[in-house]
Amino acid sequence: QLPLRRNPEAQMEDPALRQAQSPFEPPHVLFSKGGRVAYADFRVVFQHSVYGIHGPVADEQALRFLAAFLASSLADYFLFHSAASPGQERGDCLIKELRRLPFPLPNELRDPTTARATLREIARRIQETERRIAGNVVGQDVTIERLRADCHGLVLDYFDLLETERILLREWQEVVSPSCTPNSLRPVPAHAPSR
Repeated sequence: QLPLRRNPEAQMEDPALRQAQSPFEPPHVLFSKGGRVAYADFRVVFQHSVYGIHGPVADEQALRFLAAFLASSLADYFLFHSAASPGQERGDCLIKELRRLPFPLPNELRDPTTARATLREIARRIQETERRIAGNVVGQDVTIERLRADCHGLVLDYFDLLETERILLREWQEVVSPSCTPNSLRPVPAHAPSR
């Protein structure tokens, strides 16, 4: 835990402490070791089981997009194949494994104009959803799940995935991943007859 002081003026006088607290400042993407992701445009204090990826306000759109990417099955797929433990029952993801995820900026992609537009569209949808659910607890889970599904296709568009790659990703998401860590209450998808 960080050595937080009660006196805010004292915190501002200590440059080392100010730098140590910057991950708690908005805007940031929060990523739990278990894989849950959230974007926060407010100050958040969290423990060691949550990572904070902080950036300047000018990068809000990119951070919202990063949250959508980290919540996507594409990020899950990469982490499953490259991280040490996501395939285990209680898989944790380490920050060094998160840093290995591919995250090209729009100007590094084949069609930078389309990539920028996709990034902005995802950021807009997340911001619109934030406004819609602010102060309204009822139905948040459904609204957020709908947003995640809407953004998923856009994330795949951003990375310019081919249709065959999308099919492979869908199969991994629906069959392979749940079969690797089966829930005893549901049947193992890999045991089902092929379609």
